[in-house]
This record gives sequence, C-alpha cells and structure tokens, in this order.
Amino acid sequence: MSKARDLHLMWSAKSDYQELPLFILNKKAVVNVKNNDQRSFGYSILSAKYYQVGERNKRIKRRVLYDKLFNVENLTNLPYPVSIPDMEKYGESLNLNMNILTFSDEAGRVLTPLYISNKKPNQPTIDLLYWRGHFAWIRNRNRLLSHLSKGKRGLHYCVRCFSHFISESKLNSHEVVCLKSKDSASIIPSSSNC
Repeated sequence: MSKARDLHLMWSAKSDYQELPLFILNKKAVVNVKNNDQRSFGYSILSAKYYQVGERNKRIKRRVLYDKLFNVENLTNLPYPVSIPDMEKYGESLNLNMNILTFSDEAGRVLTPLYISNKKPNQPTIDLLYWRGHFAWIRNRNRLLSHLSKGKRGLHYCVRCFSHFISESKLNSHEVVCLKSKDSASIIPSSSNC
C-alpha cells in the first residue's frame, strides 16, 4: 500500500462509536455522542452547537437528541465519514473554525494537533478529538490538557503548541503569533511523568 493511501484510510476510517480512554473520560472534558453510523463528525458539531449548561451529562451523549438537527445545520450533505484533509472546506461550509486533536497512545495522554483552522473573525471555534476514525467534541480544552501543567488549575492552553497561560487575554495574544508560525512542537512526556 502507498503511504498516501494509508493516510487516507486512517483519516477517513469508519467513525462508529468508540469509547474514550479512561484517562480522558475521567477528565469530563469531552462529549462523546453514542452513534451507530458513520456521522460522528456531525454529532460532535451538533453537541457543541446545542450544548446547554446544566444539561444532564448522560443526555447530551444520546444521538436521538441531534438526529433532527442534521438538516437544520446542513450536515446531511457532507460525505460521511469525513476526512481530515477536507476540514478547511467543511469549516467554510459550516461557518466554523475547527481544531482537531488526536492522541498517539492507548491511554490518551499524548495529545497532538491534527488540524488547526486559520481563525476567521466572527466565527465560533469548535475543538474536536479524533481517534480510531471517530470524532467527539472537546467541551473544555483547558481541562483536557491540564495534565501538561502538573496539576495547576485555571490555565489556558494554546491548541497548536500546548503552551499555557494564566489568562485568556495572554493566550489570545500568543495565538495571534503562534497560528501564523509554520512550525509547531509538541512535547511528549515520558511515561514516568504521566
């Protein structure tokens, strides 16, 4: 098999429901809708757009809440399963900035950016988690990445380089420069630090 074909298969793999690793599940930072089809991308977008603060946690993970909204949000015409290389096109058609993270270990501790939107002003930003061909909505990026700062709470993380800041305004100033940079470095912690 060619390398390009391998990547295509990885990026557009079957997207039925996949259980989160326990490490990520315990953070309560990701909403993983239980779907039985290949539309996990659509469910993750809908769970982000229609999330209600105070909504019961189990209820927001049920796909029946979102089935009727696929037409409302123009998600029925997307070619499922969606592929990562086409994310810019999907973001433009949905009027969204999207960031996609993935993890490279079975425990879910080693996160890395897979796709980062070129931020467009006046468009909401949605962070997604992608693994094993499945998408889920990252409801709280700072909570998901909190293990990178050795337990310090209240920090704000850059989605591209995972640097952390004490205020959202400092993060916003950093992101202006970071998102323009072509290089990105992820620090992968050793298993003794996890």
